[in-house]
Amino acid sequence: MPVSAEVFQALDFLPRSAFLGSILRAAVGDRAVLGAVAEAVEELRFRFLPGNFYLGYGGARDRKPLWVQPDGVFESDHVFCLVEAKRIRSSSFQAEQLAREYITTIREAKDRRALMLLVLADDPPVAVSRHGKLAIRDAIEKFLP
Repeated sequence: MPVSAEVFQALDFLPRSAFLGSILRAAVGDRAVLGAVAEAVEELRFRFLPGNFYLGYGGARDRKPLWVQPDGVFESDHVFCLVEAKRIRSSSFQAEQLAREYITTIREAKDRRALMLLVLADDPPVAVSRHGKLAIRDAIEKFLP
């Protein structure tokens, strides 16, 4: 099990409002969404290493299936949060990884609040394989097609 998943699993055994809620409230991003997820922290169901989320097939030539394998998912009737955590040591995202995770987050949330929670060792920009460092928004938009 990745160290990041172990940390979130440990948070499940601690008082959620005080620990996970504090982490969510301190995160950088849309304050309204982070606040809503933090408020719902007691009702969240945690799934660590939840397996594959199938997105469909790739380009016209290779038609390979596209999968997303997040580190975790927090969800309730009102919230869907995909968690991707990077190790403290230097690591990079795969070229299409953030775009695929973004699409998965929006699709799985349906009419719930959607949050893609990235746990990073360093502030953005993030390293993207074969593309250098990119702002998170750019790393998503560049590969959405």
